[in-house]
Amino acid sequence: MKIAVSTWSFHRNIKKGLNHFEIPDLISGFQVKALEIVEDLLPKKELSYLNKLRQKAEKAGVKIICLAVSNDFTLKNEGKRKNEIAKVRTSFARAKALGARLIRIFAGKNTDEKAVERLIKSIKELLPTAKEEKLTLVLENHGGISED
Repeated sequence: MKIAVSTWSFHRNIKKGLNHFEIPDLISGFQVKALEIVEDLLPKKELSYLNKLRQKAEKAGVKIICLAVSNDFTLKNEGKRKNEIAKVRTSFARAKALGARLIRIFAGKNTDEKAVERLIKSIKELLPTAKEEKLTLVLENHGGISED
């Protein structure tokens, strides 16, 4: 059995100064060999920084398996929803730099009768690029419409 941990588990410590480069050694000490990175907690999003983080993880025997992206695909404003799609698409290169094959996305906060339709439309717009990049979209299961 493989156990993974998310950097969200360390969000309070990260805000107090825990460096992302310390996390692989920390979790490998507990025999945890897989890590999810929460994009919003990263101090830098440049590909060179992410490559170094991947290399540090690999040196510690940890595989970065997922990049979690904060988004809302249920936004009623079409322009804002399109911006959310673009934000996730931009994260594809970051996931690849980290060596992650999974992108964790959020459904969104709105629960109106058209929210699921907007969510599906958004995911469908991302799927061709995700497939081309050999990335898998995974849906967060809490908050908004994804918890019903």
